[in-house]
Amino acid sequence: MVPRPRELSSFLMQRIDIWFCVNINLAVKDTQAGIKLVYGVSSLSDSRIAFWYRSFKNGRTTIVDLQRRSKPRTWHSAQHIQAVKDCGCRQESDCEPNFETDKSSIHHSALDFD
Repeated sequence: MVPRPRELSSFLMQRIDIWFCVNINLAVKDTQAGIKLVYGVSSLSDSRIAFWYRSFKNGRTTIVDLQRRSKPRTWHSAQHIQAVKDCGCRQESDCEPNFETDKSSIHHSALDFD
């Protein structure tokens, strides 16, 4: 594989190695085997290796993730923030429903369906 600086993350180093394999016309299966051999359990999955292989084969020139469109920030609206404050929950566990019910009330509810 290609010598590279130590400060890059393992994922970026694997992408560089995949790019190198594409440029020397190594098959994707051989690339996957080489990545698995070099990185062991910390290697990318076969599907991720194939994704990056195809991307570089199709002309991608960067190893960093591309900027994604962000999700709408509706949960930051003043209306939503106020609704959360009004719920009175101090912790996530406070907001969980309580399903403890008296067994006799369940029995009477079941009888109402007859």
